[in-house]
Amino acid sequence: PAAARRVHDVLTAAEADYFIFARRAVCTARQSNPHHSELSDGEKITALGFTYLHGPQAAWECCQKPVHKFFVCNNHVSLAMLREQLSQIPGVELTQSAETNIEIMPTGIDKGMGVKDLARSLGVPLAQVMTLGDQENDIPMLRVAGYGTAVANASPATKAAARYITADHDACGFARALEKYVL
Repeated sequence: PAAARRVHDVLTAAEADYFIFARRAVCTARQSNPHHSELSDGEKITALGFTYLHGPQAAWECCQKPVHKFFVCNNHVSLAMLREQLSQIPGVELTQSAETNIEIMPTGIDKGMGVKDLARSLGVPLAQVMTLGDQENDIPMLRVAGYGTAVANASPATKAAARYITADHDACGFARALEKYVL
């Protein structure tokens, strides 16, 4: 929670648009900025016990609990400047799933950890796991999988982390990789 409050303070000072993902809740400091899942699947997600919280007070209260992720998504704030400020906060890791966002998670939480946990629970050796990716947030899972594969149009850092490169996503790269390495 201490790191989450510091992240909240940096994002609030910068007037950044962001979402907070916490246990069974999605929150934004803005009053009228629902998460896309609320618009597309709001009734289904609410039926599963998730709540959507809006407003500055709701965002602050959400930061008093364990936060899984902050998702910064806007064009009116310099993401490079935010990234520099956020990188100074102990206990958080930064990544991106596109050039237009920043994802902020607790240290040690990433897709690589998720792949390791899933493989372990399924009894599948990591050497037999295939992951497919194209962005910075995919790098940890590409590194842990025996068949870490990036699409040809992935970011340079993502391609460097992959063991294999497939066609770009517009040329059915994911399907081609599955066909070649799995089937």
